[in-house]
Amino acid sequence: MNKQQVSLIIADVDNTLRGIREELFVNGENIHTISPGLKHAFMELHERGVRLAIASGRPLWQELMNHHTEWELPFQFDAIIGLNGGEVYDHSTGETKRYHPLTPQQIQKIVTGMEPFSDSPMIYCQGYELTYHPDEVMVARAAKHHTKVVEAKRLEELWKDPTAKVLYRQADPQIIAQMEAYAKAHITDEGICCFMTTPENLEFQSPLVNKGTGLKAYCDAHHIPLDQVIAFGDSENDMPMLQEAGWSVAVANAIESVKEAADDVTEFDVYHNGVGNYLQTHVLPLLMNRTSK
Repeated sequence: MNKQQVSLIIADVDNTLRGIREELFVNGENIHTISPGLKHAFMELHERGVRLAIASGRPLWQELMNHHTEWELPFQFDAIIGLNGGEVYDHSTGETKRYHPLTPQQIQKIVTGMEPFSDSPMIYCQGYELTYHPDEVMVARAAKHHTKVVEAKRLEELWKDPTAKVLYRQADPQIIAQMEAYAKAHITDEGICCFMTTPENLEFQSPLVNKGTGLKAYCDAHHIPLDQVIAFGDSENDMPMLQEAGWSVAVANAIESVKEAADDVTEFDVYHNGVGNYLQTHVLPLLMNRTSK
């Protein structure tokens, strides 16, 4: 792509824009914020008329709608993709569109199918996480995002209504990898796909939605050519978004398959201003003559 014609920059949040591992803090920076260099780059891009978007596997209500204030940005992101493309917020209209939730029958198939590995599935409800037999990992991860965990009294409560995704969390990455392999071999419903979003997270969702479909839906609505999009990511669930974008960039801490598939890799990781440095050195110098919105 011609970066002088970039219209939209979109990035995954956790482990791409901000780090989430306490033991890797750099210079005492808060886990919930972004680096000063990235904040400065976002503000410059905004002034030059480039649209900015973020994408996450988390629902919109779980911090995503407030990241701009949390990160001390004086503007809201133009688009926010939540639930891996299951919902897309468009700031210009104030509307949120939702796509292809799992049916109760599919949720039941996932939950019962994974019982040999875990009896602690989790789903997102509005404002809280609903789980059966919550463990320490589940509670700790929810606390990082200031989210309440509610314990279901009966397993059937998890498939009472349609939902965007089913999640499993484990502290041991080897167990998650085993669970993913087992799920792909035994849960063969064409309306269900599974993937790891971190070494501790396994997620189930409709194959009809992903961060790439969310990106395409927003770009189609605003007549933005996909070859004028730059996307940043680190994990398996970022791949469809990176593939749709005209220029894809993996952060230095990304998994190897993402690095291999991306057009470029940042020089630094998420804990050392990887995306901010890339924007400052590779993108902003090409936009010096761009006018503001």
